[in-house]
Amino acid sequence: MNAPAPAIDVDSPAEGTAPSTARITHWLLGGERHHQPADRRLGIRVLNAAPWTEAALEINRHYAHQTVEMLRGCGITQFVDLGSGLPTPNPRFPFV
Repeated sequence: MNAPAPAIDVDSPAEGTAPSTARITHWLLGGERHHQPADRRLGIRVLNAAPWTEAALEINRHYAHQTVEMLRGCGITQFVDLGSGLPTPNPRFPFV
């Protein structure tokens, strides 16, 4: 039987901000703003545990971009990006 993973305490009282998946994703995709030290520390831990994470995020962005382009080619011109998080470098939908 596996023991439960220990809790990750990446928040410090001085920072006052818990890690956010949106900010961590933004940082992993090369964003230079909007993230906190706690986000970077947890992002580094994620990369250490799963080095393929950055590639997976890029593949996901590429797939989303291709999907939007295909739908636009079918005449769909309005989209709702739910859960879009923070603005990222090279946004996938600047035209939508």
